[in-house]
Amino acid sequence: MFFRRETPRGSFLLLASRITFFQKELSTLSASSFKTGCPSTLLFNFSRILKYSILEELSVISIFQGLFSTESSLYEGFMDTVAEIEDEELFMDGDEEETSDGGGGGNSDDDASSIPEEFPILEEWEATDNSELLDTDFNFLTIRLYSSEEIQKIAVCEIRETDLSKVFGTIKDSRLGPVDFHTPCSTCLRTFKDCPGHFGYIDLEECPVLHPLFVREFGYIFKSICHECCEPLLSSFEIDYMKRCGNEISLKKIASWVEYSNSSCPNNCPPNKLFEIKDNRVYVVSHDGKLYEYSLAKAKKILEGVEEKHWKNIFGLEFTNPASFVMDKLLVIPSQSRPPILLNGEITDHDLTKCYSDIIRHKSLKQYDQVVRSIQNLLDGFNGVGRRTLGIKQRIQGKKAVVRKNLMGKRVNYCCRSVAAPDPTLDVDEVRVPKVLCSKFLHEAEKITEANYEKWKELFSKGEASGGPLEIGKYARRHLQEGDYVTLNRQPTLYKQGFMLHKVKLGDELVVRMHLSVTPLYNADFDGDEVSVMFSPNPRVQRHMIETMSVSNYIISDHTGEVSISLAYDALSGLYKMPKELVPKPFDSLSKITKSTVKKAVAEFYEENGKEATIRLISDTSRKVLDFLEYHILSASYYQLLQLADSHKKQEALDKIRQEFRQSSSLEERIGSLLFKFPEPMNKEDNDFLVMVDSKTKGTFFHLSQLCYFLGQQYVNGTVFFPDPETNRVTVWDSFDSDPTEPEFYGFVPHSFLEGLSQREMFFHANGGREGLVDTACRTSEVGNLQRNLCKSIENYFLNEDNMVVNSLNEVLSFSNATIY
Repeated sequence: MFFRRETPRGSFLLLASRITFFQKELSTLSASSFKTGCPSTLLFNFSRILKYSILEELSVISIFQGLFSTESSLYEGFMDTVAEIEDEELFMDGDEEETSDGGGGGNSDDDASSIPEEFPILEEWEATDNSELLDTDFNFLTIRLYSSEEIQKIAVCEIRETDLSKVFGTIKDSRLGPVDFHTPCSTCLRTFKDCPGHFGYIDLEECPVLHPLFVREFGYIFKSICHECCEPLLSSFEIDYMKRCGNEISLKKIASWVEYSNSSCPNNCPPNKLFEIKDNRVYVVSHDGKLYEYSLAKAKKILEGVEEKHWKNIFGLEFTNPASFVMDKLLVIPSQSRPPILLNGEITDHDLTKCYSDIIRHKSLKQYDQVVRSIQNLLDGFNGVGRRTLGIKQRIQGKKAVVRKNLMGKRVNYCCRSVAAPDPTLDVDEVRVPKVLCSKFLHEAEKITEANYEKWKELFSKGEASGGPLEIGKYARRHLQEGDYVTLNRQPTLYKQGFMLHKVKLGDELVVRMHLSVTPLYNADFDGDEVSVMFSPNPRVQRHMIETMSVSNYIISDHTGEVSISLAYDALSGLYKMPKELVPKPFDSLSKITKSTVKKAVAEFYEENGKEATIRLISDTSRKVLDFLEYHILSASYYQLLQLADSHKKQEALDKIRQEFRQSSSLEERIGSLLFKFPEPMNKEDNDFLVMVDSKTKGTFFHLSQLCYFLGQQYVNGTVFFPDPETNRVTVWDSFDSDPTEPEFYGFVPHSFLEGLSQREMFFHANGGREGLVDTACRTSEVGNLQRNLCKSIENYFLNEDNMVVNSLNEVLSFSNATIY
């Protein structure tokens, strides 16, 4: 045997790939060339790899004969070189001792004696085969802390050097994994693409540290055990009593029970000293109130003395030893997880790399307080000064962390997205998809047989299929065609109506068009909204989605029981105008077709004829009304606003407001006088603004009054603008001086948008509008966070076969599902 250590075959595959790349050079290599260094692109000394890497205990001849079976000349040249190296004692048989000088023929700097002693030969390192995990079903997941022994077993090296110029023992040790695509890993010999990375560790035995994420848990347990004999101060009988009382056992409740019941040690040991945890340090409180630091090494020994049955049965720590709350070994994550970054045009170290370097530097200088702060910065992203760095916790937890941002989402095939636009010519359950998206992303694979050969031939001739070749038994891709079904989605999807199934209509444009009647369900306003189109090539999935996700299933809302899909926007206003234009006056009995009238008609038709017929009714009616509007235009113009404006009615309303305001004796009465009803605009039957308002399509008379008469009182935080008690002014602008007895002083705007606003009026109006914008933006995030917290808190609740609400642990929450409403 030439190799003594073990490694997966993948290590030799890497070695083979590099050797094959240099076939000509390798076939002529001599023993001295191996000793002094391989070609520069190998980036490492070949003799060191064969001596210090973890290689499988197989014959060199059998390995390379299998790797280079097709390269006979290369194999023979390589084996000749191996024979020369064997003569020079670079390769030794299994039980022989390796010499320190390694033989002649090379530079002494690369001998085994030049390898530092802190570079251990990892005899027990083996690659793990995780292929069986792919077929394994997981019932639960447990998260626990590593013990000191487990950390030493996992790590491949100890990190203790601060001088980065050294090869080994630094935070940039090559044994932790490669950081570029050209350098192999010194531990497993794999490339950056294949190496999973390896852990190191920092020894903190000189300055143990409380785990920053478990400081409170350490305090609860340390308070609940005897510091002399390590026995719990709370017996199992008391734990059972607490459980019988219906209390959920927690470390905090156990510590509170011990404190208030003044529990003593069952072995009659002296009582514990009072202690206090401050800045991740444990301090003993003396009789005079002074604090004396308590040794964390001693605290760790006390926790190690707690028997396993106690920290499992009493403290409920099923898998974690409480001694792990005091860290004397710190894992160093692999180099791939903290690669160098480009900052301001310069390559700099990763934030986590800097944190590890600070820990090692402060430890070497015995600045233990700084070590604690650096570990806090590493784990929790808190450094006390300067900018807040992203610690390991922040990189895992949160919306922008690696779990929710990267791991919990995935890219899928048969999906595209584009800008949304309206199309009133479509049916309600149809969507117009660009042809270019159908040919590139949305297609269905099918096998070519004798039965469908002619169909595929015609599809290829029309350019509606791709893949090929057009041969029986081969698979080809059929582009999406009219009549296929796709799912349409718009973010944010707050309820299931935001994810519906539509029939496909092909279009030449690059936008995705939908019917106006379904836009309220998607909450789309066509100001640049983006929608996603997804297609499933599985026939069973398609049939399931047709039954459960079709647009026709959402005509009646499951939540309110009201009609959610009916005529909308121009179709509703046109239907309001249609009787006035087509029916003579004496017979004009349908002059008031409003939104509520249409919804009632749709609901009755749905009950009598079903959902498919209702979809056809809404689609056909919408098209007929739009045909009518081509000859009877529905528009909104400046001239129509002038028709609605009535200066005499406006002046009467303003005089009444000012009179009531002046006659009020108190400020509260004055504010109450500003709460008035706007005058309704003059009734003009041919005015399209009134058509839209009266048919309940969009807007109210309040909005028309602001356009034609005046904006009225402006509010901030639900009240009027109060003057500053020192200056007796509402604003600091000198040009805003006015009479406190006038309503304008408190933010009343007597002009309309039609007339225009003054500087003061624009300032008041902007204040009220800004409040609405900020409130909307803040409320969106708050509601989203509240919804997610609610869903996460009840996602493991379900109704079992006994009609009881239980959680994932089969604990009964309610004996009848009716009691949860």
